Amino acid sequence: MAVGQMLDAGAPRSFVVQGRTVTVPVVVRDAVSVTAMFVVPTVAVRRLMPHPALHIPELLPGRALCVLAAVEYLDNDLGRYNEIAVTFFATVGGPPPTPLLGLVSAFRAHRLAGYIHRLPVTTTFSRDAGHDIWGFPKTVDEITFQDEGGQRTCTLAVDGVHVLTLTVTRGGRGRMAPMPQDALAVRDGVLWRTPSVMHGEGVGTRLGGATLTLGRHPIADELRSLGLPKRALLSTSMEHMRAEFEAPERL
Repeated sequence: MAVGQMLDAGAPRSFVVQGRTVTVPVVVRDAVSVTAMFVVPTVAVRRLMPHPALHIPELLPGRALCVLAAVEYLDNDLGRYNEIAVTFFATVGGPPPTPLLGLVSAFRAHRLAGYIHRLPVTTTFSRDAGHDIWGFPKTVDEITFQDEGGQRTCTLAVDGVHVLTLTVTRGGRGRMAPMPQDALAVRDGVLWRTPSVMHGEGVGTRLGGATLTLGRHPIADELRSLGLPKRALLSTSMEHMRAEFEAPERL
């Protein structure tokens, strides 16, 4: 079946992945997530943005944001698997946002999206569903988690070569109300937007709170080109993340 071809004429739409029918929205009922946000040079981010319609909202002139997210999906329509995302904030079309005020304005207007640059996962089904339905650049790699001393450590290896280790302080009592979030991805030169809604409990947010170590893989070198590793601006943890991912929209 061609990518995006529907089995059902109306909502919810269905796709066939590895002989299995997946309907959208795809629901995440429980996951544990940690994220770390870093301030990086805009010029370095722009080299990794493959589509001319994508604009990079800046925190400060010449400084953009990169987010590393590590998620352990425990109960999910796509099955149980681990994931790491390398994401940059972006807007689509229109004039580029001005530093800081434009970033805040885009967030308030729900124009701020996350461009998914890399998305390693641990199962072939998640990889194929992510690519064929949403255009996400998923690859199957080695991702492990370890919890110790109030911290969660995530390690990524590709073909047995260490790429990165991200350690984030874990724990919190906050609650995240349902928040719309758009994910952007480029597949075969076409830009796709995936609307989603995320919420959860056990949320903790703190300044810093994360440590990043890079290995000797080309992906690690790519992260070094962003000036990483360095001190994180912010980190978050969520003990019970829930989300719904809708069908993609071609832009």
